[in-house]
Amino acid sequence: MARRKGAPRHTAASPSPAPAPARNLEQVNLATTDLSGAQLPKANLRHATLKETKLTQANLAGADLIASNLGAADLTASDLQAAKLDDADLRDAKLTRADLRGANLTHAKLDRADLTDAQIEGAQWDEAEGTPIAMPAERLRSAAERDAGGRG
Repeated sequence: MARRKGAPRHTAASPSPAPAPARNLEQVNLATTDLSGAQLPKANLRHATLKETKLTQANLAGADLIASNLGAADLTASDLQAAKLDDADLRDAKLTRADLRGANLTHAKLDRADLTDAQIEGAQWDEAEGTPIAMPAERLRSAAERDAGGRG
């Protein structure tokens, strides 16, 4: 296919296109859907039903997942940096190798959530409920330090 004279030439050095605007998917029901590799940064997924959804390697950085149902969802190796997961149901969710740095998990339900090798630096866990599987050592240390500081 011939290039038109004067048309811009696209090369590897060309700037990438602007990021897509945040999506509004509030209260959407995507239960049991395969969304592997989905690009949903800063998406509004507040109160969404994502139970048993496959979100492996999904980009959910900065997404609003407040009060969403992610029970038994597969979030393996997903980017959840700075995601809002307050009051989210993550029971039985697989968060192996997920990036949760700076995420807010206040009041999240974490029973049996698998956090093996998850990155959790700077995540907020205030009053999170339940006992996850393989909680990263950083959270265990910070919880022990908080508990020790409250004793006197």
